[in-house]
Amino acid sequence: MKTGLAVRIFLSYWAMQAILLASFALLPDEGAASGLAYLVEQNGRAALGLLQANGRSSCDDYAAVLEEQVGVVLRLASTDGELLCGRTSTTRAAEPRRAADRQQEARLELTSGNETIIVVGQGLPDRYRRPGPPFPYWPLGFTLLVSGVFCYLVARWLTRPLSRIRDASHRLAAGDLRARVYPEGMKRHD
Repeated sequence: MKTGLAVRIFLSYWAMQAILLASFALLPDEGAASGLAYLVEQNGRAALGLLQANGRSSCDDYAAVLEEQVGVVLRLASTDGELLCGRTSTTRAAEPRRAADRQQEARLELTSGNETIIVVGQGLPDRYRRPGPPFPYWPLGFTLLVSGVFCYLVARWLTRPLSRIRDASHRLAAGDLRARVYPEGMKRHD
């Protein structure tokens, strides 16, 4: 089967673009890690505020409720390692044992006046995925369709003069000395 130059240019460029666009759908989702970090930051600030305003017992209560309801184990410590809020070790009976292998940890430093507080939060990454819309596949398909039409039109426009020259040279080789590339006059000014 003989395919024209325009079709080959179109297929190669469009296939390359389709692979590039489809690769965006295959990129890993970083929402779980950033969701845990976001929860640790927000709840760490709240726990620090409770620690400063109401003392350690209020902060410990907040950390216990956070662990029970959300599943994030939150600890606040000073820079020298002294535990200011939270429990040193926790075991959750509700989570399977193998889940401990998949736990992620998020750390950040908060400054309170002249003191730096280290906030550590641990949790399962699948639970803290930030809500967001699913990947939009229909714009990807529409983009591929529009780019395919555009690629085909550009490829035809680029190869039309070459195909006319090829046809004229074949007619000249066959003995037709009246063959012209543009018999209707030079409309293109390439």
